[in-house]
Amino acid sequence: MLLHPNYEDRLILLELMIKQDKKRIRILDIIVYCSILFAAMVSLKDSLNAIALYVAIPASFILCFLRFDTFSTNKYIRILFSLYLWLCICTILAEFYTPAIAQLKRVLGCFLLSYVIASQAKNSRIIPLLYLVYIILLLFAWKYANENILNEITIGDERMNDDKLNANHFAYYTFYVTIAIYILGDILKGKIRKICRILFWATIILAFYTAILTASRQILILQIPLFVTLLYVRYIYGTNKNIIFKFLSIAICGIGILLLYNTYGAEMYDDSLLKQRSETSANDDIRAEIAKESIEIALERPVFGYGPGNAMYQISSGHFTHNTFLELLVNSGIVGFIIFSYMLLYFVRTQYIRWRQTKNQLFLVFMIFGIFWIADQMFYVFYSDIWLISFFILVATHSDVYYKDRLLYEN
Repeated sequence: MLLHPNYEDRLILLELMIKQDKKRIRILDIIVYCSILFAAMVSLKDSLNAIALYVAIPASFILCFLRFDTFSTNKYIRILFSLYLWLCICTILAEFYTPAIAQLKRVLGCFLLSYVIASQAKNSRIIPLLYLVYIILLLFAWKYANENILNEITIGDERMNDDKLNANHFAYYTFYVTIAIYILGDILKGKIRKICRILFWATIILAFYTAILTASRQILILQIPLFVTLLYVRYIYGTNKNIIFKFLSIAICGIGILLLYNTYGAEMYDDSLLKQRSETSANDDIRAEIAKESIEIALERPVFGYGPGNAMYQISSGHFTHNTFLELLVNSGIVGFIIFSYMLLYFVRTQYIRWRQTKNQLFLVFMIFGIFWIADQMFYVFYSDIWLISFFILVATHSDVYYKDRLLYEN
């Protein structure tokens, strides 16, 4: 009878021990992680990238599929699968089959890597390492540019761009690295946490330098507001400091950035292709014409669209839409558009609810990422890019794991 008062406590302790055991990094986790890391490092090397895409990632998917019930437990994976399944259905009625099949191959890779990332992110100890993958992805992109592009272009007249590496990818990878370093500065401990917080300040310099070399206007449009918003959340929002101190802090940061720009950046900007592109009127930009034409084309086939990868063959200029939502409208009709939009709105709404419920600022950061990620969809097509869509799945899964771990800790 003396044992009965502690019986429930023992069950709780056993449950915690089991969960902690699941959090251990096992040899299979190391193998899968090394496969992901390998894929990021060789993404711009044709022969090795083929090994990553056709061997390493599929093998990792099989290991994760056999070990984890990710499909049933991760709503974002189910939504993404629904989108890709709908694209397969749209292929049956595609205008041109060759580009449709080619895009289906790409989205298959997107799903496999996203599933692997979601499976590995179930372990909170692996999550920081997964963010590191995207930092390494950007580092190797810069390595490739330094070895193959920068010596071949005239800076100020040409964009840092070639057939393998689109200039805009630097903008998206920089966005991801900014978010990754910020989150690592929140979830890590000790000296590494401090280093990440210092590195976060360096991302504004990285963003400006990237914008100059790539002439990517979305960096100026999105990266600066993102940086300021995240600074506000970390250093001002939720603190007990009075309103005067907060105002002065914002003013000092603003003045510091302006002084830095006037001292080092103004001349670089004035001599850059970025300035020329930024001065182009929105009505004169070819993307505005593409957007108008895309909507007109999409209305002709509102249900199934023209099929995956077919948008560029319907647009008179021969370009794809440079917009995830428009690309889905043209390629997969209103159904694909709704599935993808639902995934994004569900993510943002979930983060808002969790933030209001827990008052935990990390959920606010997740929500901010979601809002800016939605805005970024206006500049490129993300659902068919293996690294662009998988990062969203990482952040979404991180939120779910962090929320569940917090509930377990509190209970």
